[in-house]
Amino acid sequence: MSAPPLIPFPDLDRVLARDLAPLYQQVIRRPLEELGRRLAAGYPEGVLTVSGSEVTGALLAAIQAAGVRAQAIEDHLASQELLMTRPDDRRAYVGLMLGTARFLGASEAQIDLDRGALSRHLDWPAVRERALRRRNAEWRIEQIGVLVLTRWLEEVAEGALDESGELRAELLERVRQGLTETQAHALIQREYVDAAAAVLRLEGVATAPEGVALRGSLEARATDPEADTWVQCKALDALATSSEGAEKIARLRLSAPSLDLPDDIFVRRHVLDSLPRLFTNPGERLELLESVLERRDPSPHVRQGAVEALRYLEPAEARDLLTRLSPCDPAQEESPEVRAALTVPLAALSRAAKPGEEGLELWKRALLREPHPLPRDHLLSSLGDLLEELVGAERLPREVGEELLLECAHEAARAEWPLAQRRQIEDALERVAVTALGAFERFRETLLPALDALSCGQALRLEDDGLEPVDLGRLLSWAARTGEGLYAQETRDGFRIVSGPRRELRAWRLLHEARTPSPDKRTGFSHATGSRRPGTIRAHSMTLAEASPAGVPGEPVAIASEGGSRPFLPLVDDFYDCLRDGPSRLYSAQGIVSLAEPAGWRAQARAWLGLTLHYEALAGLREQCRLDNPEVSPAAFVERTRGLGFEVVFVPHLPQALSTAAAYFGALASAEDDAPLEQESRGGGA
Repeated sequence: MSAPPLIPFPDLDRVLARDLAPLYQQVIRRPLEELGRRLAAGYPEGVLTVSGSEVTGALLAAIQAAGVRAQAIEDHLASQELLMTRPDDRRAYVGLMLGTARFLGASEAQIDLDRGALSRHLDWPAVRERALRRRNAEWRIEQIGVLVLTRWLEEVAEGALDESGELRAELLERVRQGLTETQAHALIQREYVDAAAAVLRLEGVATAPEGVALRGSLEARATDPEADTWVQCKALDALATSSEGAEKIARLRLSAPSLDLPDDIFVRRHVLDSLPRLFTNPGERLELLESVLERRDPSPHVRQGAVEALRYLEPAEARDLLTRLSPCDPAQEESPEVRAALTVPLAALSRAAKPGEEGLELWKRALLREPHPLPRDHLLSSLGDLLEELVGAERLPREVGEELLLECAHEAARAEWPLAQRRQIEDALERVAVTALGAFERFRETLLPALDALSCGQALRLEDDGLEPVDLGRLLSWAARTGEGLYAQETRDGFRIVSGPRRELRAWRLLHEARTPSPDKRTGFSHATGSRRPGTIRAHSMTLAEASPAGVPGEPVAIASEGGSRPFLPLVDDFYDCLRDGPSRLYSAQGIVSLAEPAGWRAQARAWLGLTLHYEALAGLREQCRLDNPEVSPAAFVERTRGLGFEVVFVPHLPQALSTAAAYFGALASAEDDAPLEQESRGGGA
C-alpha cells in the first residue's frame, strides 16, 4: 500500500519526494498537510495544471497568508499584554482572555468550556501559550511553504514565472522581505535564503533591478555577524552559486573575526569548508589559505579547517605550504586537534601522487615528531587505510609502505608510545602484507560480500581453487577487523567458513550455573550453552567484544589499556575447540598462534577436565594478564594452558623485540632469532 501524498498536488508531491529525505518528510508532514489544505481551498479539484506560474502564485499567496496570520497573532498578543497589566476588575480580565480565544477562532461552545475552566486551571499565561502555539504553527507553515516554493522554482526554472512581470515582482518582493525581516524565526530566514538563490538562478532575474536588490539583501545577511549563524553560511553559499560577491565577503569574514561573538567561528570554518564553491579560481584559494595559515586564526576550530582545506589546492602548492609554513609543527601549533587535521591533506596528496612516487615523507615527519597521542592516533589510522588502498591498487610498492611502518614501530618502542598505537602499527603492517597477497583481490571481490551477508553462526563453502590455508587465515583475519570472527575448516573439496560463534551445550556452563546461582539472569535464554567456533583456521573479531566483563566468563573483553580485546591471545574456548577439531592456528595482526592438543586420549581427557573445572579461573587469569599489571606475568595464562598439556607457539609478524604480543607467550627470543621470524611472517609463511 503506497503512502498518501504529502500535499494534494501530484507535481509538488513528486518534487518534495525527490529532494527531501523520507524521515524529514515525516517530520514536516503536519505543516505540509495544512499547506496543502490551504492551497486546495482555491483549487477544489486539488490539481494545478495551467502553468508553472500558477503554482508559483498559489504558493506565494499561501506563504503571504501564513506570515500575515503569524504577525496578526503577535500584534494581538502585544496589545493584550498591555491591557493585562492593570485590568479594572475580574470581568475585564476574563473578557480579555476570552477575547483572545475568539481571535484565535474558538467557537462559542469552546468559549463556554474556557469560561468554566477559569475557576480551575485557565489563566492568562495558559491563553498566551495557546496563542504562541498557533503563531508557531503559522511560522512552520510559512517555512514549509518557502521550502516547497524553492523546490518548485528549481524544478520548473523559467516556467515558474512565464511572461508575468507582476508575478515576478511579487516573488522578488516576498523573498526580499523574508530576508530583511529581522524578527522572523531563524528557520524561516534560512528557507528564504535558499529561495533567494533559486530566484537569482532564474534567467534574467539576477541582472534586473529587483534582482540586484535581492542580492544586496543576501550580502547584508552574509556580512552581519549577529545574524543567525546558519543564515550567514547559507547566504554565502547562495551568493556563490547564483551571483557574484561571495569571494570578497569570505575574505572579509576570515580577515576580521568577531571575537566577541563566539558563533562567528562557525562562519569562518564554513568559508574554509566551502572553499571550492566560494573560490573557483585555484590561485585565489592558494592566496587565501596562505594568508590564513600565516595569520593564525585565534580559533583552533578555524585553524583546523584551514589545514583540512589544503586538500583543495594543487598537490605541489599544498606540499609547499605544508613544508614552508609547517602548520602542524608542535613547536608552532599548540593545539593537538589542529595537528590531527593534517591527515586530510596528507591523504589527498598521497592519492594524487603518480604511481610509483612515494610521497610519504610528510607522513614520516609528522609521525616521528608528534609528541601528543591524539594526532598520532589519527595519523596512524589514516595511514593504515591509505597504504592498504595504494598497495592494493599497485600505486605504491609494498616495501615502501612497510619500511615507513617499521620505522614507526622502532620509534614507538623507543619512545614508549601507548600500546594501542603500537598495535595500530602492527595492524597497518599486516594489512599491507595481506593486500599484496595474490589472492587478495579475488577474496575481496567475491568471497568478502558473501561473508558479510552471513549471520552469526551461519556457514558457507569455498571450493578449493589453490588457496593456501595460511593465506586464507590471513585474509580472514583482515576481514575480521570490522565484523564477526571468522573460522574455517579444511575439507576434501575446499574450506567451510563459519561467521561468529555458535551456541552449543557445554559442561563448564552447567557447572558454572550450579556454582553461581543468581536470580537476575536472563529469562528465556539457555544457560547451559556456551560459544563454539568450529574450525582450525581461526581469526577472532577485532571490534566485537564486551565493554566490561559480564556474568558469564570466557567472552573477549575490550581492555582500554591494551587497546582492545587482544584477538591474538587465545580464549579458553580456543583450547576447548582444539580438543575437538585438532591442531589449529589463530591468525591476527600481531602474528600466528599454533595450538596443538595433548598427545594421547588420557592426556586429552585430563586437559578437558582441567578446562571444565577451572574454566572461570582460566578466563579470569586471561584478563589479568596485561602488560600494565605487575602482579601477574603476561604469559601466566599461556603457561597455565601449557601446564594442561597444550602446545602453544607464537610467530610474530614483527621482530620479537618490537612485537606487542610476544610477552604473552613466554620469554623473548634472542636477537639472532628475529631475522628468520620476520622473513617468515612478512613472506606469508606460518
